[in-house]
Amino acid sequence: MVKPLYVRSNPVTQEFSLDLPPGSDVRQQRYAFIGFASDEGVKRNHGREGAVAGPAALRKALAGLPLHLPNVELFDAGDIVLDPKDPGDSLLKAQLSLARTVRLLLDSGITPIVLGGGHETAYGHGLGVLEWVNENHPENQLGIVNWDAHFDLRPLEDGRGTSGTPFLQLARHFREQVRPFQYLVLGTQEAANTRSLFATAHDLGVNYIEAERIAENRKSHLLREIAPFLAFNDYLYLTNCLDVYSAAIAPGVSATNPDGLFPGDVYRIFDAIVASGKVLSLDVAELLPRLDRDDVTAKLAARIIHRFIHLKSRGPEAPNGARARRDGGRTAEAAVPVRAGGDVAEDTRAEKLKTSLIRVAHSRGLLPVARALFRLTPKQVESLACLSGSVEEVLQRRGYGDLAAELETRGSLSATDRFLITAAAVAGSRESLEKLCFGDRNGNHLAGTTGRLIPFPTPLPAPPPIQAVALGR
Repeated sequence: MVKPLYVRSNPVTQEFSLDLPPGSDVRQQRYAFIGFASDEGVKRNHGREGAVAGPAALRKALAGLPLHLPNVELFDAGDIVLDPKDPGDSLLKAQLSLARTVRLLLDSGITPIVLGGGHETAYGHGLGVLEWVNENHPENQLGIVNWDAHFDLRPLEDGRGTSGTPFLQLARHFREQVRPFQYLVLGTQEAANTRSLFATAHDLGVNYIEAERIAENRKSHLLREIAPFLAFNDYLYLTNCLDVYSAAIAPGVSATNPDGLFPGDVYRIFDAIVASGKVLSLDVAELLPRLDRDDVTAKLAARIIHRFIHLKSRGPEAPNGARARRDGGRTAEAAVPVRAGGDVAEDTRAEKLKTSLIRVAHSRGLLPVARALFRLTPKQVESLACLSGSVEEVLQRRGYGDLAAELETRGSLSATDRFLITAAAVAGSRESLEKLCFGDRNGNHLAGTTGRLIPFPTPLPAPPPIQAVALGR
């Protein structure tokens, strides 16, 4: 049974409040459906209109699905709609209302499930999750996982957002708050993104796996590739654009995809992401009911939500690497598979080392180093750590003799600093090396030493664009 949930707003103070129905149990796994009834972003992006009816069609499809878990409580918080009489940017106002509602639900211990609507849904939803993490867990990292054929990193249209701009808008918020923009797109296609969009993805350091590789059915390999992303981020926002799926099973979308993915291509990776226990909220976007066939797209979207609720409610994977299921003893794949013949304790230690070093590199603004570490396996990171004991020799061999000579005039370096310098040399990032050896543009040294500090003599040039990583390449 889905219970009504009332979100009230004060037009004077702009504050939102939540009226929980009597008898709501905080010990239950609680989820709230929020409809974002908008296709204004799709119109601005010159797509097929009609996603405004998506929330109603999704509720109808969800109503026919069984709930197998007794510890789940479901709420419906209604729809957020645009005001057609608003002379301003009614879409932006609706997105900000969605952000406030998402924050309110998370504050109340309720998992938001947003029913789109065009993919402009993602800006308001992602903003709400980001603001909640900033306010409650500022020390933790937030990652975005997007199942989508498109990057959705288009520039704004006359300063206004569209269904193709949400993640560029979110990237700006991440940078304003000095957070690494952790964005993973699953199912991208060259035919669905222009060269300039790939360039934008490169500049922002976006990670992606193409649909073609996902369809190759090498899921264990792909799970190992996304494992560092899952390990690095403490929380995840999971968004699903239905145009990632083939038009054969998802004809009712704003932009049909003739060679998209099938559920069997998606579910094993989707399950691993949810089984990580880090997903704070979920949305499904771009459902276009008027062009659907026998409600098949709406039913697919409903099953994605149904699957998410059951996976998340059963909890993260068990310590032995398999998440126990209550359906006769079967198990689902863990988010990070154990390599054959490997030692579990050693693998866990190596994963923790890698995650810790990536975070340090990010916190010091050494993005090329962080990206290089992200591409290495944990064992390769351990091997790199062994090399860092002779960092001056590594610098010499890599052609950075001047920096090696500079280090010899310095006092002792910490083990972390030695590792970062070694990683920067292996990555070929002179800019990162100069930051570590000399200091940043303001003369502040990033490598903590106990010896002599030499101020950097001249300002560093503007950094080059961050190179994107196509995972597995």
